Amino acid sequence: MKLSSFILTILIQFLFLVMFNVWDNFLLIILIFISCLLSGLLITINSPTKSKIKEIGRGLLFGSLTSLTFGILFFIYIFLNFPK
Repeated sequence: MKLSSFILTILIQFLFLVMFNVWDNFLLIILIFISCLLSGLLITINSPTKSKIKEIGRGLLFGSLTSLTFGILFFIYIFLNFPK
C-alpha cells in the first residue's frame, strides 16, 4: 500500500502540473509539493500504528518529498544550462 500510494502521489502531482500548465511559476510548484508533504506528515503522525491510513500517509509523505527533490533538481538544471 505504501509503494502504490508513493507512485500514485508522484503521478498525480506530475499530472497536476501538466494539466494546469504551471511550469513557469516556481513558487506555485513548490507550494503544491510542500502542501502534499505536510498533509502526508499530518496523516502519518495522527493515524494509529499499523493501519492502512498510516501507510497511505507515508506514501504521500515520501512521494511528495521525492517530487519536491526532483522538481528542485530539475529547476537547478534548467537554470544552470539555459542562461538568459
